[in-house]
Amino acid sequence: MLPFIGLDPSVMTPAEMRDELEACVEAGARGVKLHPIVQRLPPATPALWPVYELCQELGLPVLFHSGFLGRSEWNAFARPSAFTEVLEAFPDLRVILAHLGRGHFEETVALAVRFPQVVVDTFAVVTTATVPWRLDDADAVRLLRQIGIGRVCFGSDYPWFDPAADAAHVAALSGLTEGERAAILGDNARRVLDVDS
Repeated sequence: MLPFIGLDPSVMTPAEMRDELEACVEAGARGVKLHPIVQRLPPATPALWPVYELCQELGLPVLFHSGFLGRSEWNAFARPSAFTEVLEAFPDLRVILAHLGRGHFEETVALAVRFPQVVVDTFAVVTTATVPWRLDDADAVRLLRQIGIGRVCFGSDYPWFDPAADAAHVAALSGLTEGERAAILGDNARRVLDVDS
C-alpha cells in the first residue's frame, strides 16, 4: 500500500502544508490527494499553488477527484476544465484525474490531449457496478485509447466498489491487448508513482 497525503489550505498555512508534505514524503508518501468538491476548493485556488510547486519539484503526482459527485453545488470545481489553469502553470506537475472526469468524458480526453502530464484512473466508470456514469465496454476502450493507454491507471477507490471485480472487468475488456491490460492494471501506476516492480 502506498500512502497519499491530504492537505487543506483552509486549515493549514503554506508553511504547514510544505512541512507536512516534506515529512510525509520522507516517511514514504507517493503523492497528494485533493478532492475539490468535498474540500470545496477549486483546483486553481491560489493557496494550493505552493503545494503544486513542491510536488512538481519533488516529482510527486497530485491525484484529484474529477467529475460529478451526486448533486453537489460544487461539481464545477471538479470538471476537467477546472484543472486547465493548474496544468498551464505547472507543465511538469503530474496530475491524475480520478474517474476519467466522471460525466465529462470528452472534456477529459480534450484535456489529456492538450496536456501530456495528465493521467487518468478508471474507478467508478470502468466497472461492474450499476451506476449512471458507467461506461460501456466499447466506449471505455475508445476513450482510453484516445487518452493513451500509457496514461491510464486502474483505480479502486476502495471501499466504495469491489476492486477485485473491477480489475477482472478491466482484464476482460475486449479490444485491449494483453500488454495494454497489464499497463492499466499495474505497470502504468508503477511508472507514475515511481515504484519498482
